[in-house]
Amino acid sequence: MKEILIVVPVYNEEKNILKVIDKIITNVPQADILVVDDGSTDRTKEILDYHKVSYLSHAANLGYGSAVQTGLKYAVSNKYPIISLMDGDGQHDPKELFLMIKKLKEENLDLVIGSRFITFWKTVYPVSLPRKLGMIFFSLIASLLTKIRIKDTTSGFQVFNLRTAGFLQKIYPTDFPDAEILILLNLLYFKTKEIPVKMNARKKGKSMITFFRSLYYPFRMFVSILVVLIRVLILKKQVKNV
Repeated sequence: MKEILIVVPVYNEEKNILKVIDKIITNVPQADILVVDDGSTDRTKEILDYHKVSYLSHAANLGYGSAVQTGLKYAVSNKYPIISLMDGDGQHDPKELFLMIKKLKEENLDLVIGSRFITFWKTVYPVSLPRKLGMIFFSLIASLLTKIRIKDTTSGFQVFNLRTAGFLQKIYPTDFPDAEILILLNLLYFKTKEIPVKMNARKKGKSMITFFRSLYYPFRMFVSILVVLIRVLILKKQVKNV
């Protein structure tokens, strides 16, 4: 077993997954790779089988967060010191992991976020105006509540330690865990930092963010943040009473 585990959640990524795996192997040979197939209906699972890629597979599509949670449980059960999340669509560059892991170790952090928008909100990554406005709004809320600057609350490119993975595996939501998870971690004193990374645009396949989910997302996020604040108050009271 190696020191680093890279978890790659996928759903219907037959056109991208092998290129992603090859880039990780070429650039980060010191890492183990675990693909979590979230009930794909295309040839993703067949490709993973044929090329003997390590993977776990859901019988049905349960959502991005469920795929991440499966990967976290695997990482915790095997006690990987460092865990990374990378998307399976080729948007994340594994070369960026070296700086992210270096920051995690040198600054004794719990979570490092690869951010697309850390400098004046400028990025080569294409984002529609409505989505970008939503990202800005929720990043402002996250920054106000945590008192640290968080500009990319939706980044799926992350590196964290075993302690953080152990906590997240128990509470990870089933769909898109964004601002509320970062708020929860920081309010519970997990040390978090963003660093700038370059991300590529998806070239093939469809995003997991459908039109329906883009409409439902803001409402879910508001409710999730309220739940997080209530949860933090309860947890802090429990700690004081111990």
